[in-house]
Amino acid sequence: MSIEGLIQAKLNEQYQTVMDPCLVSFLLKKDYRMAIYLSLVERTAWSQVKKIDVVTGITLLQQSFDLHQLVSNQPDANNTEKILQGDRFSAQYYALLAYHSENKLIEVLAQATKVISQLMIQMTEQKTDDRKTVVQLKYRLDTTVTAYLLRYFNLHQLEAFFHEEPQANQIDSKLIDLARLINARFKLHFQNGMIK
Repeated sequence: MSIEGLIQAKLNEQYQTVMDPCLVSFLLKKDYRMAIYLSLVERTAWSQVKKIDVVTGITLLQQSFDLHQLVSNQPDANNTEKILQGDRFSAQYYALLAYHSENKLIEVLAQATKVISQLMIQMTEQKTDDRKTVVQLKYRLDTTVTAYLLRYFNLHQLEAFFHEEPQANQIDSKLIDLARLINARFKLHFQNGMIK
């Protein structure tokens, strides 16, 4: 099985506790951010088990943010399961990275978490119908973890990619482009294909 398949299998184990079928569909939706995380982690000298755990953990962290964002977008709905699953995913992320003693990565992602929390507050307090502002906040929410991972892997120069914010319907294609850019950057600069 491919490393992507192994990561998805590990994620699927986490989804078994989710009761709401709509929530399961939401979690299983193709997410290009996982491909970016994998592009970054695949080139490390880490063991395959560690790579799988780290990408799974980061994906669970991102999904915890996504679930909490759903809650803030649906204040009247019954959000108990979303909140609890988001919190559980966040705890699983921490357990997976702590198991491999990735303290520096946990610290970097804690900084990203702080920024995301501030963005979520802004999004919740957003009283305007200005679609552009909402799209900008959504884009930043969706890409903050990736931006901090680029810093962790010493790829600061790729952060400039985030300064051009896409239209609402272009966010996925922008993430796909970033995954390609990361792969091209690694091919160009890392002869042995290993970092960190």
